[in-house]
Amino acid sequence: MLCEQMGIKLEAAESRLPTRPRKRRGESATPKFTNANLPDCCRGDSRWKNTFIPTITLRTGTMTVPWDLTARDDTLDFISSVFEQVFGHDTGEVIDHKCAVYLVTVQRQVEYRGKFGEVALDVLQEFFETTKDPEALRQNPRATKLLYPTQASRQQYVKRALNGLCCFYAHPDYDDPSESTGIFRSHFVLATLAHHYRATEGALEEALRADLDVAANEMTPPSGALALAAVAVERAFQHYTSGERAKQVQAFSEGKCRSATEVYAEKIDQVDYDTWMEIIEGHRGAGQQSASSTACPLIIACLP
Repeated sequence: MLCEQMGIKLEAAESRLPTRPRKRRGESATPKFTNANLPDCCRGDSRWKNTFIPTITLRTGTMTVPWDLTARDDTLDFISSVFEQVFGHDTGEVIDHKCAVYLVTVQRQVEYRGKFGEVALDVLQEFFETTKDPEALRQNPRATKLLYPTQASRQQYVKRALNGLCCFYAHPDYDDPSESTGIFRSHFVLATLAHHYRATEGALEEALRADLDVAANEMTPPSGALALAAVAVERAFQHYTSGERAKQVQAFSEGKCRSATEVYAEKIDQVDYDTWMEIIEGHRGAGQQSASSTACPLIIACLP
């Protein structure tokens, strides 16, 4: 089983998500600059939104721990390099840690990371609101009966899904979680990971390969994005332990999620090539076909 091959003890990660908000010194919810402060070559130019930001985001998603973005010395160099590739060498802009280009770019990465938490919650909510009862569908293809129609049924499902983190597996064994297979390939993880691919459409992959010094035929898996997706899914289920979505949802931030991200990142680093190919292929179906009334195979595999 892949979980055993990787030496993963996923239960240990459950305690890594704080139960109470923790304020970090120096945190600010409001960026000092907005797009209005960007240089003329960026404002009103689709390349900023459609090429430049996706390229920076592509790199963020490949970082082992995406929370380290601003702590890495090479982040500024990469932003400067991509800026020149996208907007040219004659813009007259000098990129430093205090300029609008750098600060707005970092803010977009903060938004990218935080979006994982929102997406995972929406994926789980949609699962509960639209997934039909397979037995009812077999008897009547037009049946509208939901699989988990009551708060009590949802609460029970969430409890089972969190046990051994079955919510991570393509083929969970709710009675014996240690027998679950398909780690990081559940519908919930793949549909959340799809956020990364949407955010990086239009990115210059060659810029990332040059930065990482890898050949065109080498894989550059979004290991950091997968770690964020895993943490976001676990967090989403924890916010549904009552069977209803929690009214107060903690921010998906470094202070609350870094420890769990590091736990999963360490294990994701051991994922082999074939598994990555399944994850990369799987996110496409999960991202395009959500928890619908047709009860797609990715959803059925998640059912107890």
